[in-house]
Amino acid sequence: TWVPTSQLRVRGIYSEGLGGMSFDESVRLEPSQMGGFNQAFRTVISESLSGSIEAPEFTTYGLSMEGALPGRTWWGLSWNVIEQDVERTIGAFTGYDAGVFLATPAYFADGTPQVLDYEEQSLTATINKLVGDQCAVGAMYRVTRSKLQQTLPDLAGAPLDPGQLDISNLEDEATLHEISLFADWNSPTGVFAHAEANWYSQDLDDDPNRAALGTTGRSGDEFIHLNALMGYRFNDNSAEVSAGVLNIFDTDYELSPLNPYLDLPRERSFVLRCRWNF
Repeated sequence: TWVPTSQLRVRGIYSEGLGGMSFDESVRLEPSQMGGFNQAFRTVISESLSGSIEAPEFTTYGLSMEGALPGRTWWGLSWNVIEQDVERTIGAFTGYDAGVFLATPAYFADGTPQVLDYEEQSLTATINKLVGDQCAVGAMYRVTRSKLQQTLPDLAGAPLDPGQLDISNLEDEATLHEISLFADWNSPTGVFAHAEANWYSQDLDDDPNRAALGTTGRSGDEFIHLNALMGYRFNDNSAEVSAGVLNIFDTDYELSPLNPYLDLPRERSFVLRCRWNF
């Protein structure tokens, strides 16, 4: 961390880590964050794409700058890269063709090595401003580029029928753009309100080999979610009761899990929250 002036702070990190297996994935010896950069994850590769991950190797590096502007305004700019490498053995079947061996085809449980190489780059820009003594507004823009390469070394160069999916080396990419606008009101009496509008746009770049499955050319998705909450804080702000509506426009979405994103409601949802801090 470097603070050259009272109006500017620069943070940078580089770290390497090794994940665990099974229960160990939820236990960490290293800090959950370094210099304000999150490390509290078991795996960055979505398990809906690759299944459970064992003993992943992580490399993380990033750079962040935050500063203040006149008029009670604060800005931030952050760049973060997360790389995850996995070497494992996955289940497979080996078989014998009856056309070669004059007998009924036989298949046996087997395994084959698989290498997963994932890289995620994200750039985030934020600006926040106090309006009077009770209101605040802000905006955030984030673009995330994710790339996953799946390699089966033992199948490289294997002969395939025309039009068949070559799964020995697949590389998929996805880019997710996010824009968030919010406004907060906090009364000295404890009453508060929050409203936000979130825009998401995702572009997919599937491996051309997936043409055999008919999935090449997907364009991703684009949608807007509008959320609003109102509540009351008491007991020196240690307790809170609030209610609101999420996804007011009742908008469903189809985002690829290759990019990380929050678990967004797929339909209009009413929320009631009671929280106590101690």
